[in-house]
Amino acid sequence: MKCIILCAGYATRLRKYIKSTPKALITINDKPIIDYLIEKIERIEEINQIYIVSNAIYYNQFLQWKKDVKFTKPIKIINDGTRKEEEKLGAIGDIKYILDHEKIEDDIIVMASDNFFDFDLKEMIELFHQKEGAIICTKQINDIELLKRLAVVTLDEEGKVTKLIEKPQKPEGNRGVYTTYVFRKEVIQLLNQYIKEGNNSDAPGYFVQWLYKIYPIYSYDIKGECYDIGNYETLVQVWKKYSKRGNNEKHNI
Repeated sequence: MKCIILCAGYATRLRKYIKSTPKALITINDKPIIDYLIEKIERIEEINQIYIVSNAIYYNQFLQWKKDVKFTKPIKIINDGTRKEEEKLGAIGDIKYILDHEKIEDDIIVMASDNFFDFDLKEMIELFHQKEGAIICTKQINDIELLKRLAVVTLDEEGKVTKLIEKPQKPEGNRGVYTTYVFRKEVIQLLNQYIKEGNNSDAPGYFVQWLYKIYPIYSYDIKGECYDIGNYETLVQVWKKYSKRGNNEKHNI
């Protein structure tokens, strides 16, 4: 199994706060967010390679970060070649770029680098082995405005997705989806089909919204906390809850 971590976004909603720092390298207790992700990935025996996709602006920062960390699983930083928001490939475009560039034909786990969570990925991988299909992370959320920024999903009694809408203006349920997906290798061909049909290549939830109609997807119910750090308010919330210095940690960005 290969792991793809999406780090090629330009953080437009956070730019004035984080300046030239990519979201993945924002620190919590002096440790970059991406380190917390990789520590969890390190515990998954099936994963034998980690790919981090960056844009050209942040590429050297990730190369420097890699020099300063020590993880047991091999990590490869890949530059998608874009230099500004207007050029970005989008999350789906970056996934396809990695799959093509590295000729990947294995099962994959895809993660957003700006998700900060405290649950263990092992249970999610165990569910993946139990079900014949893909797995997505979901959580019950009572904040309507947050649901509007996520994908919102409806499930049957077995946890199978029966409906999924990315960034709904009027959420029909209260179960949001976070960008941690586990896909079997046959989904790679379906991703190619999705791209060829000219579908939205930006937020990864658009692919899952298309996929569930033709391929079984099951929900892993998050047992713990998960934050999509897409704006400054959420970043401050995470700092206050998890950082020993609280909001004062902002001087590190």
